[in-house]
Amino acid sequence: MKELMKKIMRESPVASNGTALACLSLANLLPGRFEGLAALFLLIGIVFLILFISRIFTYSKDVIEEMNNPITASMSGLFPMAIMVLSVHLKPSLGEASSYLWFGALFLHIALILYFTVKFLFKFKIQTVYSSWFIVYVGIVAFSMTAPVFGQQQIGEIIFWFGLAAMLPLSPLVTYRYLKCKNISEPIKPLFSIFASPFGLFLAGYVSSINYVSPTVIKFLMALCLIFYIISFIHIIKCFTLKFSPNFSAFAFPFVISAVGITEAVNYLELEGILVMLSNALTIIATILVAYVLARYENFFVGK
Repeated sequence: MKELMKKIMRESPVASNGTALACLSLANLLPGRFEGLAALFLLIGIVFLILFISRIFTYSKDVIEEMNNPITASMSGLFPMAIMVLSVHLKPSLGEASSYLWFGALFLHIALILYFTVKFLFKFKIQTVYSSWFIVYVGIVAFSMTAPVFGQQQIGEIIFWFGLAAMLPLSPLVTYRYLKCKNISEPIKPLFSIFASPFGLFLAGYVSSINYVSPTVIKFLMALCLIFYIISFIHIIKCFTLKFSPNFSAFAFPFVISAVGITEAVNYLELEGILVMLSNALTIIATILVAYVLARYENFFVGK
């Protein structure tokens, strides 16, 4: 058992933080519907984080070396995002102390943006551009979703507008890369699904941290969120037969984030009927996808 744990810790990839993020976010989404399942996903998300944090301290040279890879470096933004969601779960127990964890995660994500910009953006090559770049520059909007929990709504609003400003040039750039440069290796193909996440983030961040919310803007963001959700979902159907890679995390967290965004919008607008059913359906699909990714990770860690 000791050797197995060492093996799992050594092989815990940066991308696994996407699975941690998906589990922790799902644990926020499920209470009131399935309390026991929410607790289970919370526990699993914490385990994934502990494994990766243990790897950072035990195999730090390997982790540092991996940060020279633009894909791994961009996926590393999932770590502070997961820590941020965890801080929300810990607030009832830790009180104000959990805000230090939230701020620590925020500063870590800002440090990642600076590192990634200097390391990769300033040495721009279109071949290194993937949808995982959204995690770096737009993923920080996740903090605007939870900022009011810690009384930091103003910071949340600033983060929201930063993410939106980053999305404007980044979206056509990433789209161009996928349309014009199609030399994408099999392990990287799952990353396309990240297209499903930005507008889910904007939805949740908008209704959480913006003072003057427009119902029209919410509905517009909902439409964009659903369009990119459908496009990404069609893509993952084609990818289910691929050999497993840690990037399968991209089959989980983008769809959880979309479910969170749609649910937040539906609740804020107090919508009923088919849109509530849609919110519930997206939550069920997200749960199934997370369970699928967990099963593939289990085989990756233990089965080989």
